[in-house]
Amino acid sequence: MISRNLSQRIAAALLLLPPVLALIYAGGIVFTGLLAVAAFFMLTEWNRVTEQAGRTGTVAAILFVFLLTAGSWWIGAGGAAGRPDAVALFLAMAMAGLCMLVWLVPPGPRENGNPVSRPSLRWLVAGGLYVGMAVLAIAWLRTLDSNGELIVWLFFCVWATDVGGYFFGKGIGGPKLAPTISPKKTWAGFFGGVFLAVVAALLFSTLFGWDRSLLFLSGAGVCVSVMAQIGDLFESLIKRRFGAKDSGDLIPGHGGVLDRVDGLVFAAPATAIAIGMQSWAQI
Repeated sequence: MISRNLSQRIAAALLLLPPVLALIYAGGIVFTGLLAVAAFFMLTEWNRVTEQAGRTGTVAAILFVFLLTAGSWWIGAGGAAGRPDAVALFLAMAMAGLCMLVWLVPPGPRENGNPVSRPSLRWLVAGGLYVGMAVLAIAWLRTLDSNGELIVWLFFCVWATDVGGYFFGKGIGGPKLAPTISPKKTWAGFFGGVFLAVVAALLFSTLFGWDRSLLFLSGAGVCVSVMAQIGDLFESLIKRRFGAKDSGDLIPGHGGVLDRVDGLVFAAPATAIAIGMQSWAQI
């Protein structure tokens, strides 16, 4: 029997999917607008989770949204055309910087188990890197074809990973993947997510008529799935460090926007870096 939470997830996905796909296909200013709205919610939720909510956090979120919107528009207008190597290097540095900040910076001070309200510039910057690398990567990937096929392919690989992880994990169970970070995740769910992502990668590449080998596309699906699951675990790590259950409650059955796109946050930059590295290999 389908649980109420799962029913909410399915209903929310079916409701959100058509407009998101339409905006991806449209591209241009409307797609930049979608990225700006998503960035605002993601930054707001990040600040809430990392205990940076308040005037400073709001000002920082607005500033980052402005910068990311301008950057996305510049990329969409062809500002990064012909420089995949520079894009790859920038995103790799952003991911490295984010990981260093998260591992080296402790959570904010606490008194009697409760957080002390004290803005942390380092956690605000980490939020800018976390959201920024995903938004700019997606903006750049959208410029690589005319219809947004690459973005759609990537989205469905990540969504397939989520679906496979959920059903294989629930149905099979077994050893835990990372019990100290996310106790509900299992190795069965991990491999189930990878399997379904490969299926999605092959299916959508066939629908789009991509001229790539099955081995290449299967490998791409595996890589996207692994990075998506690392992104999921990364957000779980942040929430566990700060004692948060969900990043928000905007989407029924899914929590906040970050809870829904956490896998994409790592999968999109990783995909952009991989494409950019191809230009280095051809030098």
